[in-house]
Order: sequence, then structure tokens, then C-alpha cells
Amino acid sequence: MNGPVDVGRPFRGRVFRYGDHVNTDVIFPGRYTYTKSRPEEVAPHALEDLDPTFVERVGSGDVIVAGWNWGCGGRGLPAIRRRRRGGRA
Repeated sequence: MNGPVDVGRPFRGRVFRYGDHVNTDVIFPGRYTYTKSRPEEVAPHALEDLDPTFVERVGSGDVIVAGWNWGCGGRGLPAIRRRRRGGRA
């Protein structure tokens, strides 16, 4: 979809736009799956392999606009849970 999107309320924040086929190992790197689980451990690693500066730049009210097949892969649920625990979902 191109063009304006009605989100039902005024939007103020940054948009982080990423492409298609971003798998769960990129959303939350697989190397941390069994070593990090608390929000304060997880949040610093969000999207670090896709966008190393994401954690430094993202703030309250910002959104991710994801391409087709976002979150593909076998570890989808753990990655999403970790992002929620990190305050980013």
C-alpha cells in the first residue's frame, strides 16, 4: 500500500520502515534466545542485525512499518514475546 494511512487518531512519532521477509532471527537475534529473557536484557538487542541503531533511535510513539512476510521463521512467538517484554510491540 502506498500513500496516507488513516490510523484513527493523530500520529506523532517516527516511522521505521523495513522490507519484506524479515525473519524472527533478525527481529530478535537467535544467538540470544536461550541466554536473555528479562526485558532489560532483551530490549537492547531488538533488530540489531537489521538496523544496529534502532534501539538508540526508537522512542515512545514510534512505529515499525513492516513489509510482506514480517516475522517469518520458526521462532516467531518467542521473538514477539521478547519484543513485547522489551516494550516494543
